[in-house]
Amino acid sequence: MKEDNPEHRTGTPPYSHDQPDSDAPTDKQLRQLNWPALAFPWIWCFAHGLYLLGAVSIIPIVRLFTGFYLLFNGNRLDWEKNRQGGTGRYFRSRRR
Repeated sequence: MKEDNPEHRTGTPPYSHDQPDSDAPTDKQLRQLNWPALAFPWIWCFAHGLYLLGAVSIIPIVRLFTGFYLLFNGNRLDWEKNRQGGTGRYFRSRRR
């Protein structure tokens, strides 16, 4: 019976490593606007572990550009920096 199963013949697991992570957030979820990051970019960066960007955004002129960059890319940057074992858990932890 085991010879009939192609996974046993090839020695490959029944799942593929080439498939995208099913727990990863969708592109739509990551493209949502991040308003707190626009309002307080330096505080938001330090709270989410983006220390270099936070240090740069303390400079008043740079703060404006950093805020708008984070408005559109903050969720993606935060997800890449702080992956927490699944989409549902990640977005629930960010709502608090």
